[in-house]
Amino acid sequence: MLALVTLVVIAPLILAECRTGVISECNFEKIRLGMTVSEAEAILGSGQELEGKYVPYTDTGPVINGDRFFKWEGGTTARAVWVGIRNGRICDKWYWEPSF
Repeated sequence: MLALVTLVVIAPLILAECRTGVISECNFEKIRLGMTVSEAEAILGSGQELEGKYVPYTDTGPVINGDRFFKWEGGTTARAVWVGIRNGRICDKWYWEPSF
């Protein structure tokens, strides 16, 4: 019985995270290397093209590579998806969310 109650409570939350236009890890996983920006926007909504100097860096360099870069932000969730584009196709991707 507890398993059924848990399923009824959690399933809608998971489905809400995976709906179109939500910046989430679930939707990030749907983005595949080789997709176009239009295909990614069909999953995440409209993205913003940014210059490479705005790509986040770590100690080892930029978190993504490419010739062009797009970012999607999660609004109130502070989540973000970045993709790198080369030859018109996604060649790299990165997901970030704050840790609490």
